[in-house]
Amino acid sequence: MTERCAMAAERDSVDRYVAAFMEDRVGAVFDGRIASVTRFGLFVRLKETGADGLLPIRSLGAEFFRHDEKRHALVGDRSGTTYRLGDIVRVRLAEAAPLTGGLRFELAGEEERQARPARSQTRASSRPKPKRR
Repeated sequence: MTERCAMAAERDSVDRYVAAFMEDRVGAVFDGRIASVTRFGLFVRLKETGADGLLPIRSLGAEFFRHDEKRHALVGDRSGTTYRLGDIVRVRLAEAAPLTGGLRFELAGEEERQARPARSQTRASSRPKPKRR
């Protein structure tokens, strides 16, 4: 029991330090990987720092997204756009709260997104756009 309390305290302190470090970088764009998918959004782990934060479902656009628990994915009703566990996304740091240790992200831009389209789609417009050089 004591070891679990110590682990929780360590995790909380690391989250707070990371949020304090990231506070000066609000507005910066990062590459990250989807570490967890929930009904209310995506948890993204940044490649650069290893920091975890929430990408709320409301920041994914005006489309309604359904949580597919079995596939660990959020699937858009209209377009079929799918965000899956392990996908790479480009995010902008919207908020860093050192007191709580929380980070909140937004998508950096729809054209920069690298999430995979739904497998059932074959339209050319559903394919990820190539990166500009």
